[in-house]
Amino acid sequence: MRGFLFAVAATIVLAMMPGGKAEAAAFCAYAGGPAGGGYESCGFYTWQQCLDTVRGSGGFCMVNPHDPAVWGSAVAPRRR
Repeated sequence: MRGFLFAVAATIVLAMMPGGKAEAAAFCAYAGGPAGGGYESCGFYTWQQCLDTVRGSGGFCMVNPHDPAVWGSAVAPRRR
């Protein structure tokens, strides 16, 4: 009986989860010191969010290089 209730609860939880495609955040913040002491944080959806994070730390923001949309489409192989 416990196993059945667990299966029903798990099904309800999975059914309530949002579907769709996940999207990467648009901007990354890079801050910190030289010699590898810095960090990269790519969780910013607006330019202002990114700027507010690096303000005062000497960091900078840029478009997320890990976002597949930035890479463009794959190049089709050349025919011989």
